Amino acid sequence: MITVNQSYRVFISHSYVDRELAGSIKAEIESYGVKSFVAHDDISATEEWLDVILQVLRQCDVFIALLTNQFQESDWTDQETGIAVALQKKIIAIKIDTDPYGFISKYQALKWRLEEPDTSLADLVKTLTDQKVISRENLIDGFRNSRSWEEAARRANTLSKLAPFAKQEIDTIFAAAAENYEIYQSFAAKPFLNALFNTHESLIDPNVRQKWLAR
Repeated sequence: MITVNQSYRVFISHSYVDRELAGSIKAEIESYGVKSFVAHDDISATEEWLDVILQVLRQCDVFIALLTNQFQESDWTDQETGIAVALQKKIIAIKIDTDPYGFISKYQALKWRLEEPDTSLADLVKTLTDQKVISRENLIDGFRNSRSWEEAARRANTLSKLAPFAKQEIDTIFAAAAENYEIYQSFAAKPFLNALFNTHESLIDPNVRQKWLAR
């Protein structure tokens, strides 16, 4: 029996045809410090893939099903789903072009908008935060470490779904916004920051507020 040497919290079940979408979801989740399993990325050529999948299914906290027509046609994804349900994992069914069926027909699906991937990713991250898989602290850290204007905007959109915020969270957000060029130069992140500032200006640490206003 192979021993899985990483602690995977999220198992992403998908058809091989949808591997690029699965990979983008994995990258977003892992950017917030949560290890996620995607079979075509995380199983090496020398491993017994069935043993690895079974171990990760037992180990994980959350099972994400990418519900496409190809998912429904795959025997393997159906088996993974059945095992996850039997193990009483938290199930997140993502509807792309197929409704939840079979073992997970009772679960309300998270609608995925292929034409709005950033919004869909934000909705998924919010769901994982509600499930206590991703922490609010990790979300704010992800925002603080934004590496592009687009990433800052996407992470600001995600943060906007977490209101209300504690004072310490607000201070951390504005300290990050004042110090990270990619954030304070991100036009699309400004609506979130301006709304948060206008609502909570009196709560912001004076030094942090001064640095933000100087930008």
